[in-house]
Amino acid sequence: NGTSPAIFDLEAGFSQTAPGWSVSIHPSTTPYMTVGEEIIVNVVVLPPSLEHPFDPTTKLAEGNQLTLWTSVKPQGGGPNVQLTTLEVQQTIMVELLAEQTNFPIDLAELTAGPVTRFVDLDMELRHNLISGISTSVDIELFANSTDFTPSVPGNGASEIFRWNSSVTPNQTSMDLGESQPLIATILGPSDLLPLAGNITVDIIANLTLSGALSGVQAPESSLSLILEIPELKLASVESLLPTTVVPETPSTVPINITNTGNHQSDFTLDAEGPEGWIVSISPTSLSNLNCIVDEWPSVGNDNATATLSVTAPPNTRADTVFDVIVSVLAPSGEILAQEPIPFLVQEVIGATLTPEYAVAVIPVNGNASIALEANNTGNSLQTFDILIEETLDDINLTMISNSQIDIEPGEVSIVQIEVTADQFARADMNHSAQVVLFHNGLELDRIDVYVEMMANHMIEFDHAIEYSVVPGMNLSIPVNVT
Repeated sequence: NGTSPAIFDLEAGFSQTAPGWSVSIHPSTTPYMTVGEEIIVNVVVLPPSLEHPFDPTTKLAEGNQLTLWTSVKPQGGGPNVQLTTLEVQQTIMVELLAEQTNFPIDLAELTAGPVTRFVDLDMELRHNLISGISTSVDIELFANSTDFTPSVPGNGASEIFRWNSSVTPNQTSMDLGESQPLIATILGPSDLLPLAGNITVDIIANLTLSGALSGVQAPESSLSLILEIPELKLASVESLLPTTVVPETPSTVPINITNTGNHQSDFTLDAEGPEGWIVSISPTSLSNLNCIVDEWPSVGNDNATATLSVTAPPNTRADTVFDVIVSVLAPSGEILAQEPIPFLVQEVIGATLTPEYAVAVIPVNGNASIALEANNTGNSLQTFDILIEETLDDINLTMISNSQIDIEPGEVSIVQIEVTADQFARADMNHSAQVVLFHNGLELDRIDVYVEMMANHMIEFDHAIEYSVVPGMNLSIPVNVT
């Protein structure tokens, strides 16, 4: 109501000494105000709590009066002081007391089952009445989850509805100045982990006054108990049945990663395969992955899919399960979960005979041995058949080793063949046969076997043993030359 704009400083206090009383004014300095402009100023007076036994120095006795002054002073000008009389009303109230109101929860308790707390309380019926009144007061008690502060802001809007609490007894009658013990019971969620953060449970006492106490103030009393739920980092990797892959061919498998802890978290992913395998996982990190109770009662936003890529090396055995280990790590490097992802390699069947051809050089009525190698070029233990195909006269090829052989992948088995020739085997002709490798009736390889007969020069003369001759006469002797 001045005549010029100004900024004002505001103050408030008591004219008397008031132990335990406090007063504050908001704002303490106004913004720049024009003539006729108004703002709302709040003066907050906070009296001390009633004590038992009653302390008269607190000036809380019924009918006691205090003078509150407020000062409005324009900067550079003089103050304008107003006085207000405060009178203490007749009051009866409950004071709830506990030795401990904050309860840190251990990580081991989270994994062992529902969080449970039994809290011993004391309840005192306090008053500021000067005249002695002998009567009892009815008291009703409640325990409610009233607030939740998540460790990760923005989550847990419905977390308070997952907690149950009660107080025993929940109804009682007390005389003025009397005390009574109570027990508060707090029970955490039993279906899933409690969300990380602070859950507040208020113990509330309501008074019912009647008869001689009608008109006496009876404010509601409360005591807050806070349970501090720690962050529990857990994760899981989906178990899968074996996936069949082809050697030297890249394959991908979707992997489901789940945050099984009790708060939104970051994770690092890693994959490690058997020797010779090429493995990778994408992405290598997951950021701000929700846990299952972040949005309770809605569930299902607690997982993400990563892609595991694998390439098996050549000749990888098909009759063995190979595991690729997928790991989930916390930002600190702690391994939270590991899961073997099984793979089977598609069976590849193949075999060869070496060398590319074989030669046996033998004399008439002689023999020789030929050694071949049967190579299993596939990736599993297999049974192979060895056959000799030949239509030779006077020369025989005989399998000395077994005609049916079992060979491990990448291994070699020796095939021995004996070549024999009789006296009429000719050296001036080409002799050849073939050795064939089969698997279940399917030809896999064959090679040529050449037999060279050593030249054998021999002439036989055949004629009669005795002849009669006439002197002076020619004699013709017939001779058979072979």
